[in-house]
Amino acid sequence: MPDSSLRAAKAELRARMTALRDALPAAWRAEADHAITQRLLSRSEWAGARVVFAYVSFRSEVSTRAILSAALESGRTLLVPRVHREGRRMVACRIHSLGELVPGDWGILEPAAATEVEPGQIDLIVTPGLAFDRQGMRLGYGAGYYDRFLRSVRPDCVRFGLAFEAQLLSAVPAGADDERVGGVITEADLYHCDG
Repeated sequence: MPDSSLRAAKAELRARMTALRDALPAAWRAEADHAITQRLLSRSEWAGARVVFAYVSFRSEVSTRAILSAALESGRTLLVPRVHREGRRMVACRIHSLGELVPGDWGILEPAAATEVEPGQIDLIVTPGLAFDRQGMRLGYGAGYYDRFLRSVRPDCVRFGLAFEAQLLSAVPAGADDERVGGVITEADLYHCDG
């Protein structure tokens, strides 16, 4: 698919998936968030992870609040993203409390001042996405922050995407720079990706 066609396909899908996710009833989303959280926290990959990187949920994304709290309460090293717009890069910053988070450039909570940690130390990553497919492709918001970040982690780092079942598609348009996840956790199941 030519670059312009790929960009157009992704833009159309982003708009459609954002509207779909935003339309999910809040009460239903809360139940699904709980199911997704429990599914992740019961995984052996979670049990074995000492250093966890997880997104801080925003708007209608799958909520990570309970996941972040569980990581902190269990004594794991918890890293969350901080975005540097000028360099178009995302870094992993350690936090010790959710109280350290303040609204960043886009209103997403991030650490105001925190210790930056090398991505090579991460054992498990929890990523957001507007859509995922069974091959592990994810559709993000279009700036490439997670794709660039995922390229910097160890090959054995576990990569889970969190999504509602409605966000799981048969195929997500992808280009050479798009990174995969190893599994997608929804309220219904964990889908191992065979990408």
